[in-house]
Amino acid sequence: MRVELQKWVVEKCLRENQAPFTQEAAMFKWSGDTRVKSKKTGRVYPVQVELSVETDRRLNDQLSACLCRSDGVRVEDLRIVHMIHPRLSGKVAITGLPPKDIQVDFSKFLKQIEQTNDE
Repeated sequence: MRVELQKWVVEKCLRENQAPFTQEAAMFKWSGDTRVKSKKTGRVYPVQVELSVETDRRLNDQLSACLCRSDGVRVEDLRIVHMIHPRLSGKVAITGLPPKDIQVDFSKFLKQIEQTNDE
């Protein structure tokens, strides 16, 4: 699946599920559901997006300020987290879209988003 489509699905899901990340020690997790309609077939797919970020103790407060906002998280907040520490470990998982589920490294996903915005 193209990066632009992955970004759009994540943005849509974050917009529709305005909840903060949950924090368990050094792990931040978020998940949400949305529905996506295919332009080719007209079928509607239920899609689930899961985001997870793992950090060390010294960055906990900074990441918490971006990810645990009470009014929800935006893709811009994820980009700020990536700027704070570009080598964070984490995952972006998108399930429910054909032909297969997508699981990408968090940092790689945000680098790809930044490259598509620069072009």
